[in-house]
Amino acid sequence: MSEVEKVRKRKKLIRPRGKRGGIKHSKSKNQSNKHALAIAKYHALEKKIARCTDEAERATLIAEQQESGGLTNYQDQSTTGGSVIRGGESAKWCAQVLKEVLPAETKIRLLDIGGIAGTAYEKYDWIEATYLDLNPRAPHVHLSDFFDWPIPSAAERYDVVGLSLVLNFVGDLAKRGEMLLHAHQYLRPRGYVYLVLPLACVNNSRYMTHDHLRAIIESAGYDVVRQDDSARLTRWLIQQRKPKRTKSGNSPLDTVRRKYYDGTVFKKQELLAGAQRNNFFPDIMAAKQVAEGVISSLNIDKSKVGVMELDERNDGSDIQGYLKEKTSQGTVPNIFISGKHLGGCDSLMSAQSSGELDKLVASL
Repeated sequence: MSEVEKVRKRKKLIRPRGKRGGIKHSKSKNQSNKHALAIAKYHALEKKIARCTDEAERATLIAEQQESGGLTNYQDQSTTGGSVIRGGESAKWCAQVLKEVLPAETKIRLLDIGGIAGTAYEKYDWIEATYLDLNPRAPHVHLSDFFDWPIPSAAERYDVVGLSLVLNFVGDLAKRGEMLLHAHQYLRPRGYVYLVLPLACVNNSRYMTHDHLRAIIESAGYDVVRQDDSARLTRWLIQQRKPKRTKSGNSPLDTVRRKYYDGTVFKKQELLAGAQRNNFFPDIMAAKQVAEGVISSLNIDKSKVGVMELDERNDGSDIQGYLKEKTSQGTVPNIFISGKHLGGCDSLMSAQSSGELDKLVASL
């Protein structure tokens, strides 16, 4: 081989990628950014719509969302950018873990929320899947919101409820937490929920971490069976705990709260600082909502129930300071019954569970 041939061969080996390779790489990156921006815009509008109380402004936001392609475009962007944005198929992980924790040859019924095309579990003959979606892409996928899907009889309940990339889709923070509680009504005793979120919801949120999410899950009446993170997803298989013995509430969801929710109130407080972090947070139940739910279930004259909203009074901070001095409790709600200090939300829930609350209000 001549010296000229050796040089040519060497140049071939060290030659950098040409324009064709560079353009291809650039297109892929730009396409990924396009998907991410479209998804982020939809989520941002969904949150604004959930919080908006002005009907005219709400209609404007909905119109803006529809002009951007609405839910159909959101699904298209999520599906097209699946390997990049959604981290690929998550059903495989769920099926593998269920195989490990369930007895051999077990056949299960699974309710998949946000099923879109209804294909996630089709290759598993031991999983009988029912798919729901707000904008189904296949005739066997039911058009329904999870909160509107009929609660099944005990015999027709499911072994697993799948909430894959669903909680992060919901714009209402309270609805996110309520969804975890709502799932209890569809499960057979000790059934499972398969929860999947974008990894950024727990490792790049101002208000959320893995430990914080675990605490919320446990507060909602579940035990964490298995948890795993992929490059872009955080995946949790959680199992329903044995319910507490308690009286029925004034609604099915109120009954669920009494049976499974331990009453812990998780405040939306900054856990991780940083301007580039997101705001993901599932609000299981605000303390005020818990207290109002318990009080409304009591058999008492509601005219005898007084509520003072401290954040609506100019002297609210002074009153709260005085209450802290007198009761050693600086948080709200701060509850009194017949002039006697009961405590906060946890005390109210405890008194309800023990039956002491009925005794305290009997004389009202």
